[in-house]
Amino acid sequence: MRFRTLFLAAALSAGFAPHKGAEPPTVANGRAPRLHRDVTWTAHAGGPTGWRAIVDHDTGVPVRMWGPSIATPGATRDAAIADSQARSYLAAHIATLAPGATLADFKPLANVLDTSGTIRTVTFAQYAQGLAVLGGAVSFTFERDHLIMIGSSALPHVSVRIPGEHLPAATLESKAQLWLGQSTVVRSHGDRIILPLVHSRGNASAPDIEYRVVETVSLQ
Repeated sequence: MRFRTLFLAAALSAGFAPHKGAEPPTVANGRAPRLHRDVTWTAHAGGPTGWRAIVDHDTGVPVRMWGPSIATPGATRDAAIADSQARSYLAAHIATLAPGATLADFKPLANVLDTSGTIRTVTFAQYAQGLAVLGGAVSFTFERDHLIMIGSSALPHVSVRIPGEHLPAATLESKAQLWLGQSTVVRSHGDRIILPLVHSRGNASAPDIEYRVVETVSLQ
């Protein structure tokens, strides 16, 4: 049986976001978020010297950065060294990788070595005001003790008003079931998260992003 997770905002808006593909479909009240991500290829002055980047046009964040490899002795075999090196590069380039964020806004998500034993990836999940930002993360790839790539799906300048009270569980469940249009079994209630709704910025100079605090309900 398929499981679905519904995100209900404090204002009783709803979102359905299965994690498949770069831009998972999202349903929300108000303006619809973008359907696809527009990117540009550029030499990126905000990253390591000589590196290039693929930049998300709507957020201004480099989705991928790469260039001349940077020696990071021990980072491949030692998870602690990789974590320390990744944090150092995140701190040095955070204004580029996650505009408006601080190092404290990122928590360890993964630190894994591939089956060949030559590539290690360290990933940090993005938080803001103590809440996880859906989809926000920064990753660092080390190959044979060299940093070879940095990726970011972090959201810029995240700021939300956090409601003082949670919506009643019964309200969340009934709204979720009403949106689906069928009776379902409530599997669990999750933590509050921040849901970013990224809109196409077109020719605007600044990103057009809505941030909402949402409650999560898993339905079976």
